[in-house]
Amino acid sequence: MNAPAVRTPQLLLDELKKIARLAGETILDLYEVSDMEIMEKPDKSLVTEADLLANDQIVKTLADLDPTLPIITEESHTLPFAQRSDWARYWLIDPLDGTKEFINQTGDFSVNIALIEQNDPILGVIYFPATETLYYAAKNQGAFKCLADEESQQIQTRHADPGKLVLALSRRRRGPMLTKFLDQVGSHRAMVHGGCLKSCLVAEGAADAYPCFGPTYEWDTAAAQIILTEAGGALLDLNFNPLKYNFEESLINPSFIAVGDPNYHWRHWLPEL
Repeated sequence: MNAPAVRTPQLLLDELKKIARLAGETILDLYEVSDMEIMEKPDKSLVTEADLLANDQIVKTLADLDPTLPIITEESHTLPFAQRSDWARYWLIDPLDGTKEFINQTGDFSVNIALIEQNDPILGVIYFPATETLYYAAKNQGAFKCLADEESQQIQTRHADPGKLVLALSRRRRGPMLTKFLDQVGSHRAMVHGGCLKSCLVAEGAADAYPCFGPTYEWDTAAAQIILTEAGGALLDLNFNPLKYNFEESLINPSFIAVGDPNYHWRHWLPEL
């Protein structure tokens, strides 16, 4: 078998954008289907026919792109850490991030694809099928947003203004840790959304931060992390360290905060571990 062709980050991004858009079309085909099958997974989260179809489509296309790269996806069995601990590079996929948003037809659902190298995301694509909005980034090459058939525009985070803070907040996740954080932040405007759109809003400078105090999975954050980082921000745990990937058995993330201005004093308001 011939070795797969070596692709530059830009060529890989071009391929990923096509893959994400095609998966988005598959998802939209089922968006308003009244009898779409909805199942409950062992962890009590929901999975739909759209999740599974998009997952199979993305996995097959990525395997055709480079059969040597392993793949971790939300909808596939994850190998034990002993079998994946030495992976230097692999794909990390959430074929339908925001399944509840998809079921409830809010529009805040996306296709997330990231390439991980040495525990860090180096390429990321996030596509929102309902609005035909694409966010993408490659390490050291900036972050970009593309609306429908328009030209891509580079995006950047913004400097936090103490009198005009905007926070992206979850439509579904609340709790005492968030309440305490918001009390300490003080005056702010809230943008309430689902899925990884909240991190994207920080990346494009529409919001200053997105606090997430509760469990998420590595496939939920990887693509958003490289996009946010390349836009000038950071996705950080409560010790203010960047999230890492595939470095232990569990693929559950710690609580984190996505920030546009890492030099602002967000850390002083974070809950103590």
